[in-house]
Amino acid sequence: MRLMLVVLAVATVAVVAARSSTGIAQQQNRAAGQDPPVLTVQRVRDNLYVLRSGARANSGVFIGQRGAVLVDVRGGWGQPLRDAIAKLTPKPITTIINTHSHPGHVTGNPEGFAPTVDIVAHTAAAARMRLMPVFVKSNGRGLPTRTFTDRLTLGTGNDRIELYHFGRGHTDGDAWVVFPSARTFYVDIFPGPELPLLDPDTGASGVSMPATLERGIATLSEAVDTVITGHGPVMTMRDLREFAAFNREFLETVRAAKQAGHSADDIAAAWKLPARWAHYAPPTAERVHRNVEVIFAETQ
Repeated sequence: MRLMLVVLAVATVAVVAARSSTGIAQQQNRAAGQDPPVLTVQRVRDNLYVLRSGARANSGVFIGQRGAVLVDVRGGWGQPLRDAIAKLTPKPITTIINTHSHPGHVTGNPEGFAPTVDIVAHTAAAARMRLMPVFVKSNGRGLPTRTFTDRLTLGTGNDRIELYHFGRGHTDGDAWVVFPSARTFYVDIFPGPELPLLDPDTGASGVSMPATLERGIATLSEAVDTVITGHGPVMTMRDLREFAAFNREFLETVRAAKQAGHSADDIAAAWKLPARWAHYAPPTAERVHRNVEVIFAETQ
């Protein structure tokens, strides 16, 4: 069955004035019993968009003078993303930025993008990507062609993009992607209003997470109003400050309980989402336990 592209109008809640959104649905073969992939497109600024897949995985698209910059490519979504971007601009995709090395954000890199596309990631993320089966199978196609450690500037003028790394958190290679002309940045370390995933296999740190967020906020708060999250809605700097406070509170709760002699299992079983965070998504027991274990392993 050939692919069919259906353009849908969708309503989105405006976080910044003058936003509009369009829904793009892409139907693929259901013979394998898979749900059809669906992309929704939300305009954040005149030339900046969020493309969301059905599993809440977000991609960002920034359209500059030379072409489009794509942030994060989930496996299986290379073609749907290209189709959606072609509806937004006739310009080519010139750059892919990967915010970290998790498969849901990088495994689409080898899926049919032009070999001239510049792929950018943090050095730690790039090192992990080189070991991933998808890139071994592709003989390195889709791996980063440029890396950075603390900061990197791409482009100039209104097309300028600033990449930052403020420390460990979600992984050890989290990139903050800042679009100064749009007063917006994209970051997966902030997935949305929820307990984040701390992945020890990719260098996560529950102890560093609050300080990493606080450094990012201190650096960017005067220049940025809007935050594109990795998996949730478009939010604000105020929301990010709240998220940093949430992570600081979680860290101190676990640390205090450990010092009082409680085990990681006991702490995870006893922890409940505090009333002041009732607007946050209730975390799974598995995620609570994993995050507690990560912090437990990092503290004395």
